[in-house]
Amino acid sequence: MKVLQTRSSIILVLFISLIGSSILAGIPISSAQEDTQIPGWIKNVASWWANGEISENEFLTGIEYLINNNIISVSFIPCSIITEDQNVSSSAGLVPNWVKNNAKWWSEDLIGDTDFLNGLDYLIEGQIIKIDNKKILGKVPLEDIKFSDLLLLDKNNLVFIRSAFFEVYAQADDCLYGSDGVHLKWRSLALGINLNNLDRYNEVALWNDPQKTVVVFPFFTHSAYSEPGFYTYFRGECDDCTTTKITAPTLQYTSSGNAYQSLNLLGYPSITDIDIDKDPSILQQFDKVI
Repeated sequence: MKVLQTRSSIILVLFISLIGSSILAGIPISSAQEDTQIPGWIKNVASWWANGEISENEFLTGIEYLINNNIISVSFIPCSIITEDQNVSSSAGLVPNWVKNNAKWWSEDLIGDTDFLNGLDYLIEGQIIKIDNKKILGKVPLEDIKFSDLLLLDKNNLVFIRSAFFEVYAQADDCLYGSDGVHLKWRSLALGINLNNLDRYNEVALWNDPQKTVVVFPFFTHSAYSEPGFYTYFRGECDDCTTTKITAPTLQYTSSGNAYQSLNLLGYPSITDIDIDKDPSILQQFDKVI
């Protein structure tokens, strides 16, 4: 019993952490950069860009190098949609012009390395500088990551977002605007486990310790609150939206979708509320329902 209670406490802490995480909420969180050695050519690139000698995209290539080599500790990679024209343009509008002043001051040693890196971190996470998601490398090779069987993924189109307890990816360009109408956020996330580090998950997983616990996926709730649905009706935008079709849910950026993926990856069996509606006695075989 004590082991079960300990496991339950760990699970609770895990999912509180997931729900509060910036990758789920889409809230930029800057982190201090540790002292690290920046290659000299990066400072040259910053100087050349500030003086108009190279293109904006060449400057961004330098920033991508810093991210991929862990010189900039970006806590998560925000969603961005970059057109083909922006990829080839010498001035694509992916970096505000005023950033050139910062780059110039840094190249002239008027700004320290740590301050410059922290500034870049803030500008990237705040979507002031737009990074091409497709050019950012994951921390773990994709072939060493197991994603939830619930997801239909095109691995060739996955882009890296964050490496934490789970490896976090998304489909490229799968963005939507947040409530402010300005900042993009990921529409849905794909969580995966690092197969080379399974010990990390063993303490909270049920792979080798099956229990009478089941996770319920809420088809009914998803259908009711999808648009058009209850929200549409109560906004006065639709008179008959209290009746809707039952649709297959997508695991979007909401914490519930990510929690469901997480539990599935950790070996928790699942059923749907449709299954329960058809046969309520199905729950009798379980001691705990999530």
